[in-house]
Amino acid sequence: MRDETIRKPKIKVFISYATKDTTNFKIPEIVEYLESQDATIEKVFYWERDAMGGQNFDDYMIKKIADSNFILFFCSQESLKSESVHNEIGMAKMADKEMMPVFREKQHIPKSLERFRGVKFYGKDFLPILEEIFTLMTGKVPQKTEIDLHYTFIEVMEVSSRVKKTEVAELLKVSEEELFTLLIEWKNLGFKIDGDMIVMNDVKMLKNDVKAQLPLKTDNREEKEKAVKKSIVTLKDIKVGTTLPDLHGNEVEITAAIMKKMKAFEKKYNKNAIWRGKVTGTYLYYQYFLENSPKKK
Repeated sequence: MRDETIRKPKIKVFISYATKDTTNFKIPEIVEYLESQDATIEKVFYWERDAMGGQNFDDYMIKKIADSNFILFFCSQESLKSESVHNEIGMAKMADKEMMPVFREKQHIPKSLERFRGVKFYGKDFLPILEEIFTLMTGKVPQKTEIDLHYTFIEVMEVSSRVKKTEVAELLKVSEEELFTLLIEWKNLGFKIDGDMIVMNDVKMLKNDVKAQLPLKTDNREEKEKAVKKSIVTLKDIKVGTTLPDLHGNEVEITAAIMKKMKAFEKKYNKNAIWRGKVTGTYLYYQYFLENSPKKK
């Protein structure tokens, strides 16, 4: 019997950005994460890594945009002034490529890209931004990779300077043996092992986060509500009726139906629906594509 399964080709992505924004938007880290999703993404092109010595930029731009399926535009004041970025937008539109803006401020999105759905780059909670870019670009939930675990580990250790190894393993959804291997690879992150605890050496880095966990001595109801939200880390910490922000700043009331969907999502995909008091981009876009995917006849 002939196999009727049609496999979709892997995606090639072209990164369009102003060189001055390389650090601002963490371009190398984004490229590394996207390429770690190798079941879906074949290659990510960006000039500073891929250009051969002496290669003309215009030649590089023309060839790589032609080879790509998807163009990510990183929008800023610098990119608005960049002739190369505007040329790349024009070429991508002429070639009818799929496009998506990534931005800190909406006013930095060129008018020619305003109709495309984009991702706001908040600067903090980097992993949900990576997942949101991937999911919006591909329509898929990202697979768990070591890079994914790396960023989650950093966020866990920012919440508390001393965490039990068993709790970290549970949050990362790995075995204790797998965690041991990862900790050896991550030994440059500034922590030490103290018995069954993982302890951050640089406590100063955590000072602001620790203060944020303390209850506020105030009669202001709005500030008290904010303090409660800061204490919420994952889905297990919330109750039906709780209102939380999503990555876009919209308030989401967690109804019984939503709670049930979130629990099913976490069980099926081993991903957090709630992380550090926010509805994650992974869950939002999973839900979006679930609701908007074509119905099977």
